[in-house]
Amino acid sequence: MGSYLNPGSTAFQGSLRSQIYIDKSGLIEKTNTVLGTEQKYVCVSRPRRFGKSMAANFEYYKVFYYVSKYENLTKAASVLKTSQPAVTRTIHNLENILGCRLFTRSKSGMKLTPEGKIFYQYVAAGCAQFFKAEDNLNNLISLENGTIYISATETALHCYLFEAVRDFNIQYPNVHFKILNNSTTDSVNALKEGKVDLAVVSASLQCYRLF
Repeated sequence: MGSYLNPGSTAFQGSLRSQIYIDKSGLIEKTNTVLGTEQKYVCVSRPRRFGKSMAANFEYYKVFYYVSKYENLTKAASVLKTSQPAVTRTIHNLENILGCRLFTRSKSGMKLTPEGKIFYQYVAAGCAQFFKAEDNLNNLISLENGTIYISATETALHCYLFEAVRDFNIQYPNVHFKILNNSTTDSVNALKEGKVDLAVVSASLQCYRLF
C-alpha cells in the first residue's frame, strides 16, 4: 500500500531533475533495468487534470452542446446526423472523463445538473466561436456567399439597417444575414465577444470601450 502525495509545483520541478522521475518515453527501458532487483517496485502516475480532461475532443463537446440545447437525445442525434445510442455513449464517455454527472433524465427530457450548467456556459461560448469560424472560412472560399451576423437596436434596425440590407442584397443576392435585435449594450458586447460581425446602434458609443 502506498501513499499518494501532491508535492506542489516546486517539489515537482525537483522531481523532474531527480532519478525518481522517468518520462513515459523511457519507461520500458527503466522497467527492464529494475526487474529482478530490490528496485522493482515502480509507480506510474498521471495527473488527472492533464491526463483525463484532455482526452475529450471537440466532437464530445459538440454532442454535449446539442443535447443541452434541445434537451432531447433523439433531436440532438438528428442534428448531428448520428444515432441516439452513439449520442448516449458520447455523453457517458464525457461524464467519465470529467468525473461528474452532466445530465439527469426525466420525462420531459435531458436536464443539466448544476455541474452541467456551469460546463455548458463555457462549451456554448466555444462552440459559437467554432461555428462562426466555419462560416467565415466558407465566406473566404466563396467571396460572394455566406452569412453576415448583425446585432442592432430597434431604432437602428428600422431607420438604417433594413434599407441597407435590401440595397446590399441587390448587388450580392447570395449573401445572407442573421440579425439579432438587442439593446446598445448587448449589441456592443456581442461584437466584442465575436458573436456578430457588425453592431448597428443609434446611441453614442463614447461611453463604450470596444477593444
